[in-house]
Amino acid sequence: MMLRDIMQEIPRSDVIGPVDIDITGLTYDSRKVESGFLFAALTGTRYNGMEFFPQALENGAKALLCSPPVPDEIKESCTVITSARPRETLGLMASLFYGRPSRQMVVVGVTGTNGKTTITFLLESIARAAGIIPGVTGTITYRYKNNELKARVTTPESVDLHRIYAEMRDGGVGLVASEVSSHALVQARVEGVDFSAGVFTNLSQDHLDYHKDMESYLQAKRILFNRYLPASKGPKGPLAVFCVDSEAGVRLADDYKGEKVTCASAPNARADVFVTGASLDLSGITCSVNTPWGELELQSKLLGSANLQNIVTAAGTALALGISRDAVTEGIRSLQVVPGRMEIVSSGRNGPVVVVDYAHSPDAIDKALAALRRLTHGRLIAVFGCGGDRDREKRPLMGAAVANRADLAIVTSDNPRTEAPAEIIGEILPGLKGEGAVHAAMEELFSSKNDNRQGKKRAVYTMVPDRADAIRFAITSSNRDDLVAILGKGHEDYQIVGDKRTHLDDREQAAIAIKEMGKR
Repeated sequence: MMLRDIMQEIPRSDVIGPVDIDITGLTYDSRKVESGFLFAALTGTRYNGMEFFPQALENGAKALLCSPPVPDEIKESCTVITSARPRETLGLMASLFYGRPSRQMVVVGVTGTNGKTTITFLLESIARAAGIIPGVTGTITYRYKNNELKARVTTPESVDLHRIYAEMRDGGVGLVASEVSSHALVQARVEGVDFSAGVFTNLSQDHLDYHKDMESYLQAKRILFNRYLPASKGPKGPLAVFCVDSEAGVRLADDYKGEKVTCASAPNARADVFVTGASLDLSGITCSVNTPWGELELQSKLLGSANLQNIVTAAGTALALGISRDAVTEGIRSLQVVPGRMEIVSSGRNGPVVVVDYAHSPDAIDKALAALRRLTHGRLIAVFGCGGDRDREKRPLMGAAVANRADLAIVTSDNPRTEAPAEIIGEILPGLKGEGAVHAAMEELFSSKNDNRQGKKRAVYTMVPDRADAIRFAITSSNRDDLVAILGKGHEDYQIVGDKRTHLDDREQAAIAIKEMGKR
């Protein structure tokens, strides 16, 4: 594509050098530059992209996008586009370069602290039931048809996102469900995307190492609705969908002036779509839902009240986009599992019921354990930790949530990254202790004196820093009527220690322990 044609539609940018050059590709990674590429020198938390410009030039870059000022020697080496907001400019360029793919599909952006992944899975299943080829970009994979790429981040950089959208468009995809993280909104990774719908799930404490406070975190989410939706030229909408189970959802819904649908997991005067009755057990969810398009009777294999919220929000979104009630019902019924989201690893035949969940914030842990408490007649055992190099303020809050919900807790490592696991655990413990939890040695944790079924109201905890050992200990020490919840990593099949990733999958470790129990 000629640079001249791209620049005609890019505002707030200056060009130094010729524009009658053919741009053969766009990238922000100097290692991926090929002859004729435009290289975007973006500034990140650790690197300044200008450091890599010499490599990009050597690899064949014909144009550079960067922030001003530009050294004279660089101006003479290639065409230079300067922008005060290079990330935004890159997103617009990428959309144009790939032929504005998001205007040719229904793109649904899903944002919120929890529930994004599950709602995209639900929308994918509903679209498929409606005869629409679906695509998904999110925390687990970017996928459509038989194409699947493991996700490195929830929302990829704009160049990658528009390229993926273009591949989906060319593959006949009609609806794309995209997780949109708060980081991506602040960093303009979705610039140039024409969303047909934006969905808000909920807001609870997370990522405050980046956003600093909850109000800033909410304002990051608001960008999807205040900036991107109103400017959208997608094939439908723009439509905003808000789950109003939380105060944040109510605030965003009240402030939004365009077309919107509100959803709730219980009768709610503020909601257009709401659950009128529900039954939840280890087999899944059955619920009745009132909607402006008629009543729904829904069945799902998914577990827990958080998934009830996800189901009603996905249903409201699909109906508002014109998908039939039959397709919504069938799509929700046919989704068997969302990897690492309240996923049953063992149903209790050879040992305890074991559930793996991605909950890694105080609210998510509270909701997950509250839901699982209602699904077990025995002890509720939680295995959890906190990630290193991330929001430290939430660590004691996560400990408090576990203390309030679990009978027994095993504090372990999550992804410690560059922090010492013992220090992370040390910052979790005040939350446990503050809610009355008491410490026990490993050999005493499962003793009869710590059996909360006898009316004891306090949780008991121990520490097992090695995560694989913690999972094995929790499962092999439990009884068949217990439920073990392994929280924090969900679908992840790795653990980050220092700067290295090693293979570790909670589900695999649980299966090994269950198999060991079956041999006894």
